[in-house]
Amino acid sequence: DGFVILRNFEYQVYLTFPQYENCLGNTKGTTSVCFHRPCLIKAGHSQENFKCFMINQTDFLISRSDFTIQTLCRDQTSKRIDMSQSKEYSHISVPKHCQINSKYFLIKAVITLPVFSSDIIDVNKIYKIDQDNIIVGKGKEKHRKISIK
Repeated sequence: DGFVILRNFEYQVYLTFPQYENCLGNTKGTTSVCFHRPCLIKAGHSQENFKCFMINQTDFLISRSDFTIQTLCRDQTSKRIDMSQSKEYSHISVPKHCQINSKYFLIKAVITLPVFSSDIIDVNKIYKIDQDNIIVGKGKEKHRKISIK
């Protein structure tokens, strides 16, 4: 397998082949519309070896987490989160009603129905990668299985 890289003057996006196949295009192959919530890598940072991959609408893998992110959720609460200093891949959970922004990437919010207060942005360590899922968590807390589609 591999990835399809979509690029414009502002952002770069990595999609798996199945994600790309779910996009709609015109017959000339010059325009594509995708109904995904991608991780938008800011122009210029792909050369710095930063990668961000969408697993599903709320779960993403980032290739490093040694920077600060700014969050903005539908209730208009804005928070600055200093992520743990890691140059290894990390999992980040972003509820649909929240947006995050950093010097490397942007994940936009999706308009949704009202949410529960338990939906929060979270960065997790990856403990195991299997064929169909990954296991993530924080320290000795309960680990969570996320399906890879």
